[in-house]
Amino acid sequence: MIRQRVEGESKQSGFKIIWFFLRPYKLRLAILLGLCLLVGYLETMNIAVLYPILDASLEMDGGLSGNPFFIVLNNIAAIIPVDSVLVSYCILFILLVFFILLFRLEYINLSAKTTARITTDYKLKVFNKFTQSDYQFFVDNREGDLLCKARGAPAS
Repeated sequence: MIRQRVEGESKQSGFKIIWFFLRPYKLRLAILLGLCLLVGYLETMNIAVLYPILDASLEMDGGLSGNPFFIVLNNIAAIIPVDSVLVSYCILFILLVFFILLFRLEYINLSAKTTARITTDYKLKVFNKFTQSDYQFFVDNREGDLLCKARGAPAS
């Protein structure tokens, strides 16, 4: 059954509703977004390193000198104190894989902790509301509805 909007009832966007609940966790969400973007950038660099590796292993000149992204990769690979270009790009590839794994694990860890924290905080808020409510609140609401809300089931 589709519920139709009543005249004068305000229609809130889903983003505003979600932001209402996530507002106390702005710093954690900003860190999660930063880690997500960092992992995405490192994965892009990891794929881009494959081109110079193939270029050096096949001893071809692929014309990498004009691309600014490959200039940055070339400068990073030049920091590694190895004579062979192929070996320096392989070491860079391995380092990128290591950092991707490290930052992705941190992202997963922080994401799980944030999810658990948000869930726990709001379940405690519902529990505190129930324990601090007056008798009339329980008379007005059915016991099944209150248990369903306390367990966190979605409203139907």
